[in-house]
Amino acid sequence: MRRRKAPVREVMPDPIYGNKVITKFINSLMYDGKKSVATEIMYGAIKAIEKKSGDVKGIDVFNDAIENIKPLMEVKSRRVGGATYQVPVEVRPARQQALAIRWIIGFARKRSERTMIDKLANELLDAANSKGASFENKCLATSFSQLGKKEVAKHLFSFIAHPYTLSLEEQRRLEIQEAKRIEEEAETKRIWEAHQKAEDEARQKEEELKRSKEETERRKRQEEIQAKQNAALNALNDF
Repeated sequence: MRRRKAPVREVMPDPIYGNKVITKFINSLMYDGKKSVATEIMYGAIKAIEKKSGDVKGIDVFNDAIENIKPLMEVKSRRVGGATYQVPVEVRPARQQALAIRWIIGFARKRSERTMIDKLANELLDAANSKGASFENKCLATSFSQLGKKEVAKHLFSFIAHPYTLSLEEQRRLEIQEAKRIEEEAETKRIWEAHQKAEDEARQKEEELKRSKEETERRKRQEEIQAKQNAALNALNDF
């Protein structure tokens, strides 16, 4: 995690329309560092839009397309009570713009037109008219946006703001999980204790066998010494 907020670089407006969004779009459209090619495609698409739309300015269509594709909400994964939920959150304005640019360029490249200028022009026209692949993707990503933030938090994800007001079914599921966890821990502890007991018994038997063997050897040595002593005494008596 950053110690401080990353500095935001100043983006210069483009030389023709004086629009910073055009500059960001060209930078995102640029491939392999060829900015002149990306600039030619961008301005060529705007001119193609003006030819197709008639009286409407191409820059106005571009602005409408960006505004239509901006997502209002998105879902993020949140882990609550041992389960992962998809929680809708509001999208920051800067991220809204970045996602709109990324989606328009991505879906424009997948179109079937012959040149990239035609692909981008048609995708911008579709987005401005609330249709096309990028607009459908935006609708899928913000399917929760029709509900207000309070309604979403109240009806779908009330446990995020109030983690102790779970439904009875959720409480029952968590209780079952906790009971299962306790039972597994008890079973693991029982197996470990049984294993430890078996090891202790085996070690004790091994020590008893070792002591018994040592005692047998000690007695055997004493008997041998006693036998040698008796033999020596008998020899002295015979002498």
